[in-house]
Amino acid sequence: MFKAFATFSTVALFVSSLFTFAPPVEAADASWVKQVEVFDDGSYILKSNGDLMYWDGNELKKVTGHITSISEDGDEMAVKDNGNLIELSRDTYKTIKLPEKVGKVKQVLEKKYVVNQIDELWNTEKETKLLDNVNEAVSGANHVLALTNDGTLWSWGGDNWGSLGNGTKNSNDTPEIVLKNISKIAAYMNNSAAINSNGELYLWGQVNYNNEIGNDQTPQKVLDNVKDFSLTETCAAITNNNELYMWGNGSSGQLGNDTEESLKAPTLIMGKVKYVDVSSEKTIAIRENGEVWGWGNKNYFYEKSADYYIKTPIKLIDAQPIPVFPVTGKYKMSSSWAQSELPKAEEIGLLIPVIQYNLNKSITREQFSEVVIKYYEAMIGKNVPEQAKNPFLDTKNKQVIKAYNLGIVNGISKDRFEPSKSITREEICVMLKRALDKARPNFEYNYTYSRFEDESKFASFAQEPIKYLRSLGVVKGDSNNLFNPRAKTTIEEAVIMSYRLFEITD
Repeated sequence: MFKAFATFSTVALFVSSLFTFAPPVEAADASWVKQVEVFDDGSYILKSNGDLMYWDGNELKKVTGHITSISEDGDEMAVKDNGNLIELSRDTYKTIKLPEKVGKVKQVLEKKYVVNQIDELWNTEKETKLLDNVNEAVSGANHVLALTNDGTLWSWGGDNWGSLGNGTKNSNDTPEIVLKNISKIAAYMNNSAAINSNGELYLWGQVNYNNEIGNDQTPQKVLDNVKDFSLTETCAAITNNNELYMWGNGSSGQLGNDTEESLKAPTLIMGKVKYVDVSSEKTIAIRENGEVWGWGNKNYFYEKSADYYIKTPIKLIDAQPIPVFPVTGKYKMSSSWAQSELPKAEEIGLLIPVIQYNLNKSITREQFSEVVIKYYEAMIGKNVPEQAKNPFLDTKNKQVIKAYNLGIVNGISKDRFEPSKSITREEICVMLKRALDKARPNFEYNYTYSRFEDESKFASFAQEPIKYLRSLGVVKGDSNNLFNPRAKTTIEEAVIMSYRLFEITD
């Protein structure tokens, strides 16, 4: 399966004050989506801002941020913008360590194959470089297709069905040229596909077990004017005018033609479609207006349906506008050490509650509650709804109440919060760790702690959070390696600690 990785222009819907809690947002259209991948046990949507979302059939959840691409070959893998490879498991993930000589990754086919940031295709199991100048690569059950930067399509691997496209069913361990002037490629099991620069879609190989689509050992043209395509035992193609055509296996209703019957020829299903992806039993499409539609086997797809198979397209999710936080670069009374990180913190919204204040002043409990909610919302990829339960008599601040109900902050007493009281460095560590645990309950990190000289002064409730954040590089000591746990914290210190934690854990 493959997607168009084009960058879309964004248009601000409105401009709001930096001092409000509602940032400007992008217009609600398909530009919020960068990539869609449908797996048998779930669906992933990569936002254009790098947030990776998981659709569980009921709710769209943020898995992590800073993602550049998702695997298109059936393995639930993704690539971070720092070149690290992660393995997905629904709404959680873990980092995969690769051999050092492979380098930083830009695309993952499966655990076995990656393309690095200097366009080399590697077999990570054998630690062998297979090809240079690779734009993208895909893999089937036993074969690999690679598209080099000059538009040449190469194939190699096992072949019992003609999936290499060389006119035989013979396997080949060495990459060989199949087609030229190619713009996109796909592979699934023993099937292969390619679109050339003229928009002609070619298929070859087994394609599916009933041969609805064809069984050819050389590329065969099946459709014109195609700009995007997804391939399993079911085929989906989007034409230049955004019409969606489907054919192939329809036994789970995944063709969207109101039957469970298969189709041998491309058939128009719906118009105004920008992206599509199919798995063996279901289809997900993004329409021009940004809505997410789906059909097929409802498992991990649409829990609200009483029908096992959804045979016609239904809307699952409305368009998801992406917040845009303008970077002003104007920070009152900020310190020189903070200048490089404050714009990055502002870009994800952490400065919205406090940017009007002198940043070298002590931050209050209320102010940090507002900042930590911004951190939490950035982590989960959505706003926290207002909460009704407020036990405090001395504050009605909505962000404080949100943080309390999430278990991030506590009161000074049963009914008092003391919003204007300054907050200490160790208290901030505790609240940040609580926010992380709430946002990423399955976050895995085995850390090595480099001790502070004054750790004997840490409060018992703060020892583990301080050590954890120290090991992550979120908090640092002074020139004497002292943490000063009970010292007041400035606004800029609190914001940057929150930003560093976001960068490391998102």
